[in-house]
Amino acid sequence: AAGGPGGCAMCAADVGAAALLLGALVLAEVAPARRRFLRPVDLPAVSFPLEDNTVPSWSVPVVNLAFPLAVMAAHVTVFRPAPGPWRVFRRAVVGLLFATLVNGVLTDAIKNMVGRPRPDMLSRCFPGGVPDPVPFAAPGVPACENDDPEGWKSFPSGHSSWYFCGMGYISLYLAAFSRVGQGLSGLGGSPAALVTCLAPVSAALLVAVSRVMDYRHNPSDALAGSLLGLACAWVFFWQQVGAPLARERARLRRGGSGGGGG
Repeated sequence: AAGGPGGCAMCAADVGAAALLLGALVLAEVAPARRRFLRPVDLPAVSFPLEDNTVPSWSVPVVNLAFPLAVMAAHVTVFRPAPGPWRVFRRAVVGLLFATLVNGVLTDAIKNMVGRPRPDMLSRCFPGGVPDPVPFAAPGVPACENDDPEGWKSFPSGHSSWYFCGMGYISLYLAAFSRVGQGLSGLGGSPAALVTCLAPVSAALLVAVSRVMDYRHNPSDALAGSLLGLACAWVFFWQQVGAPLARERARLRRGGSGGGGG
């Protein structure tokens, strides 16, 4: 059925949807964010120093696509999971791709709609040092010496959403194909498997914390980005891998029970 007209139409629809999402992601990335009205009482919260990124921005798309792809490719090559390594890998890649694209579009769209200033916004506006008092060009509008559009894209954290999407996806993948779930219904389960499954999402947590430490985001920005990325990972993982895998395992159990009863 997958090779029939319906399967081809579904493939074409997926490619078209992915292309549209990619275009939307590019547009949302370059679109300017709205500028919030800033009162003098708001200034201390956006007066933190401009620090270097602990986690470089280039790592966001690279790590969160390359690492999951490498892990999934190694898994299907070595363990050849049912119902077939190529089928598992193809569905897992499609899920990862759509989770990443949807997460990226939502993250950038929300950033632009909310327009929340970063904690280091004034340091971006006044590279030579934040004056005291801060001059205003108009009510609610600081008279910035340097107009940095990125200074108004604090909510949600993009690093947090991307890392929790990519690393959350591979954590779910590892959990689905490991013995980690066997301890949930009783005694048993492998602590080593659990640690392995939690390692990627734990790395994402450290990245989210680093965004607050670097004064690039508020804690609420990092939390919102983390939840958004994890939600996208879960939805597309479950659709593409989790639910089909559960159905396949149920079918095999029924087959085994039937054979034993005969």
